[in-house]
Amino acid sequence: MFNSIEYNVTFATTGRILSEKLNFQTGFGTITGPNEAGKSMVIEMARWALFGVSALRGTASEMKKAKVKLDFTVKGQRYKVERTPTNAKLFKDDIEIAVGTTPVNTKVSQIFGFGLAVFDMACVANQGQVEAMASMKPTERKRAVDSVIGLGVIDDLAKTAGEEASALRRLASDLSATTREPQMPERPEGYREVAELDAELALMSKAESELNQISGWLNVTPAVPNKPVCDIAVDVDTLKDLADAQIERQTAARRAEMELNSLPAASPYSDEELEAFEGQNHEWDQCQKRVELLKNPEPKYTEDQLQEMINQLACNEEFYKANRLQQRIKALAAEGGHTCPKCSHNWAAEQEAIDQLRAELDGMDEGLISFAEVPLNASQIENEQHKIQWWNDVVVPGLAVTEMFKDATKPPATLAQIESFRERNKFTAQREALQLQVQQAQEQLGDQPDYGDMLRKRQRYDDQLQDYLVKLEAYNTWQVEAESKKARHAILTIEAEGRAATEALRHQVVVYDTMMVRFNSDMEAYMETMKTVQATQEQVADWEKAKVALTDLRGLVKQHLMPSLNKVASFYLHLMTGGQRQHVYADEDFNISIDGQPIHTLSGSGKAVACLALRMGLGQVLTNGVFSVFVGDEIDASMDKDRAENTALTLQTLKGRVSQILLITHKFPTADYYIKVGNTNVESEELVA
Repeated sequence: MFNSIEYNVTFATTGRILSEKLNFQTGFGTITGPNEAGKSMVIEMARWALFGVSALRGTASEMKKAKVKLDFTVKGQRYKVERTPTNAKLFKDDIEIAVGTTPVNTKVSQIFGFGLAVFDMACVANQGQVEAMASMKPTERKRAVDSVIGLGVIDDLAKTAGEEASALRRLASDLSATTREPQMPERPEGYREVAELDAELALMSKAESELNQISGWLNVTPAVPNKPVCDIAVDVDTLKDLADAQIERQTAARRAEMELNSLPAASPYSDEELEAFEGQNHEWDQCQKRVELLKNPEPKYTEDQLQEMINQLACNEEFYKANRLQQRIKALAAEGGHTCPKCSHNWAAEQEAIDQLRAELDGMDEGLISFAEVPLNASQIENEQHKIQWWNDVVVPGLAVTEMFKDATKPPATLAQIESFRERNKFTAQREALQLQVQQAQEQLGDQPDYGDMLRKRQRYDDQLQDYLVKLEAYNTWQVEAESKKARHAILTIEAEGRAATEALRHQVVVYDTMMVRFNSDMEAYMETMKTVQATQEQVADWEKAKVALTDLRGLVKQHLMPSLNKVASFYLHLMTGGQRQHVYADEDFNISIDGQPIHTLSGSGKAVACLALRMGLGQVLTNGVFSVFVGDEIDASMDKDRAENTALTLQTLKGRVSQILLITHKFPTADYYIKVGNTNVESEELVA
């Protein structure tokens, strides 16, 4: 509900100032004042404070200055909003929860659970908009109503309509026919109090829940464990000792084999044989030298002859060099020369180069500059010198070559091989010792079984046996528990029997009790005049509230919405017209007729009350549980005195269901309190920072 509002507005075009500070109460209140005193501005400022610029009739730029502070309550929680055209703040109690126009707009919609469209359709009938629903095409009306239906309302519909829809429709139908004596509902056979049935159902539900748990437990039957078998009779400790000893012998054998394999291979000859081979190699080498001497004849030239050839080759080189210098001098002289004009002296053009060549030629030894034929070239002379040197090294003076060396047999091994064999013979004793060690280890191992494999199999068997014993104990425990649970299952089956019948009886009792409450209320209304009838119709509005607001969203909700809306709207139409109009009917496509007559063919007052009845019905269903407020702005403008009074009386009736009703009007209907505006034209103090 609205608690208080304080605002100050200065219009940009006229400079006019509207400023008010108002407090609101619960119940039925009116806001009055002369024309253009700002009555409608009160609700416009409240809508702007809540939903921002989209709630203004004009634009924010049309207001030179504007500020508003609104205190309101939603679902028992108090809030305060402060707003200017450029800023907004929202407080929960005194704690700031949103700052800025967009965050505040979003937060307000979250708090309400709906936006401006729902607010204007269900909580407010704005000035000049009362007949808007009648002027719309059916499709437009359908879209408008669809836009105000929210998910929270759908949840309320599902909760209420699912349990007591049939009973509520019958009660609502009975209450709507106030001139007919209600019929007492038939008492269900075996009637008992709902509390007694609920207690019995609680016990049945508990038994059924335990029964389901036991059934699920019994359905999971563990498999009978299988006892493992093993053909190894030796215990683990003995096998471990045997396996360790076996591994130790195997390790020693492998270590000896690896060391034996790392030694050089055995020599095929003894040290004595190798010593004999060494002497044979010396004789064989001498024999090979004789063979080489026999292949090569004695040197053809002496060392002196070869030296003479070397000297002659050097002279030949000097000769060639001198000859080249002479040829170069001739070539340079042939290139021409110069003649002195004074003394007629001639000189070559390249005289300087010629002089240098002649100086080099003059420095050569003329005695050596002679050419002779030499039988060998420099490379051949060098080879002959090597032959003379080798021959002098090998030949024994005084002996013929054929007599120098005896024939010899080539030995089985070279000197290098002999040295290698001797090295290998050094490891003979170590090799024999290792071979003996390997042989002894293999003999010890013999045909022993694989104790390691036997140990692993025995250990696996012992583990399986232990697991088997654990599973066997668990299985035996399960069997004992299963017997206990089967006995409990049988008891619970008996306790849970008849739940469906008890639930059906409870539903019948609830329906019967509800119908009896409605019957008594209707009977009291029938006997105690229209006041009691009015109270009863308000109760009908409560029950039918869950059937309003949805058209196309959900088919199940739709079938409850339209009849409920028609019933509630018809009730309010009946009150506002003093019984002149009885029935409002809107089909699923929102074609609206009043007592069978299309709504658009009614007079202005007729359309006004019909639309107002529909809007009040929508408000009761959609928003009353969240924001129990209805504001009517000049809704009686087109009504005569009687209809206006009936409308005011209807609003008085509505306050039994709506916490706060505000009527903006020029008239003074009977109300709980009155608020008069237009008493000040002075700008109030700053409201929004």
